[in-house]
Amino acid sequence: MIDQPSFFPQFDQPVRELSPVAQEITRLDAASLRVLAYLRTHTWASNVELCKPEIGGNRAIGGRLADLRAHGWQFEKEHVKGGTWRYRLIGRK
Repeated sequence: MIDQPSFFPQFDQPVRELSPVAQEITRLDAASLRVLAYLRTHTWASNVELCKPEIGGNRAIGGRLADLRAHGWQFEKEHVKGGTWRYRLIGRK
């Protein structure tokens, strides 16, 4: 076998361990991170707001908040009227 130079030297380095924060970010998808960012900058956010495509999309309540809860984030939930609920970020366990 002929020893050839690497065409991608940046990938020849050993894989390094990710920090705990980096590991969490890679586990959470972009939409979940947008929901978290939105809740961090708003005192309360309704399910209508969180379902906007630019924030969380259709799974914002069922999926996105469940993903965030699984990573230790806590939320307060309050019924407004009908099918409208609002959420507030409490913090992390």
